[in-house]
Amino acid sequence: MRRRKFIEALSFAGIAGAVKPSQLLAAEQHVESLSLYKNDRQYWYELLYKIANPVVSNLANGTLKKYAT
Repeated sequence: MRRRKFIEALSFAGIAGAVKPSQLLAAEQHVESLSLYKNDRQYWYELLYKIANPVVSNLANGTLKKYAT
């Protein structure tokens, strides 16, 4: 049983060695995506607009319940 886990660990280590560390770390990619914005306020504004716009526009048209189900 222990041999099997050791062999699995070795195969994973070989795969992990072939991948760039920057691809494994999501935090680095997140920091790069934040650099597109001038400041935090613009980032949060665009994020909240993406979330709220469909809800508010369908609410204004009276079609919110139609698209919610």
